Amino acid sequence: KGKGQHLPLLMQLFSDKVKTYQSQFEEIRIAVEHVVNEFGTQGLWVMDRGFDSLRNFRFFNSLQVRFLIRGYHERLIEEHLGVPVKLLPLIQQKTLRGVDTFYKQHVVGKHGQRRKWQQRQTTIRYDYFPIQMVYGSEEEVAERARLELSVIVVEGIGKPGERSFFFTNHPLTTLAEC
Repeated sequence: KGKGQHLPLLMQLFSDKVKTYQSQFEEIRIAVEHVVNEFGTQGLWVMDRGFDSLRNFRFFNSLQVRFLIRGYHERLIEEHLGVPVKLLPLIQQKTLRGVDTFYKQHVVGKHGQRRKWQQRQTTIRYDYFPIQMVYGSEEEVAERARLELSVIVVEGIGKPGERSFFFTNHPLTTLAEC
């Protein structure tokens, strides 16, 4: 209703005990296709680590919706010249060029005590780089498909020194787009 408010587009329960149940992916596929059919492909679909799979990346890409999915798994990617490399070492080695400082509110006080809000200064460092995920038959290398994605690396939202990473199919060209 008002600016800045969120409204669920679809709420649907499912159970693996029902005879029509096929898989969690199928339930999600049906729900996402329903929302896209009703509202179009505008916006950004934001998902947590449970959606970190090539199958989901391909699915959302096929619907032509923009996504941002928090990464979780190690995987081989193609960097330059078609050479497969591990993603997690690249994330750890990446020099993070972007820096933003902001204040966030957090609760202080022990459980059961009156809540007090305190502001804490937080610094986030971030950067991005393009990757290609390759899928298809190893025997038919020429016919293997490539999925062009960007990886956003962020330090400062988890434990000190810990880096989080996110996949997006939105082609990033500047730090400001992160």
